[in-house]
Amino acid sequence: MHRIKQLFSKHTSLSGEGEDFLKKYGKIKSYDKEEIFVQQNQNNNLFGILLDGLVGNSITNKNFDNVLTKVITPLNYFVGTKHIYSSNGAAENIHFLKKSEAFIINVVHIKEAIKFFPEFNLMYHILKQQHITICINLLHIQQLKNEQKLIYFYRYFPDLKNQLTINQICSLLGFSNTRQYYSSLEKFLRHKEL
Repeated sequence: MHRIKQLFSKHTSLSGEGEDFLKKYGKIKSYDKEEIFVQQNQNNNLFGILLDGLVGNSITNKNFDNVLTKVITPLNYFVGTKHIYSSNGAAENIHFLKKSEAFIINVVHIKEAIKFFPEFNLMYHILKQQHITICINLLHIQQLKNEQKLIYFYRYFPDLKNQLTINQICSLLGFSNTRQYYSSLEKFLRHKEL
């Protein structure tokens, strides 16, 4: 609970009633590497704030390969439905890329907290904006030429470069093979020296 309180303290204060609400309805849960939180088009009605580790969002393509579309870092959220105000299944697979820990609460309770506690409303909007920014940056990457993708990735996701495998980076950036990664890395290192 300490890390959740720290997250709130960056932007607002967590009331005693809000803390009691979290303790009553939420729990901290550990996940193993590659453990599935929810599969694409399924629904688990859970909302999580990642405390430690990495969460990967992926889609299953026509060849039944999982293609990484997004990576969630600590103190960002993930949800096992399309979004918290939807009962539809998740648009993507959500799984843990390394041993992770998250604060988990049912979507029904997080919506109740957002409605009745001003600090939860504010935090949800801050987390949502962070999530939108991540998505926008990942969309921008997909519009770039291969040699520019890695430069953009390292600039806007510096905390991920040493946490993801080369294959995970290739999947996230849309490289069809590791040769494209190494070619882009060479250009990135040359660009960095300038």
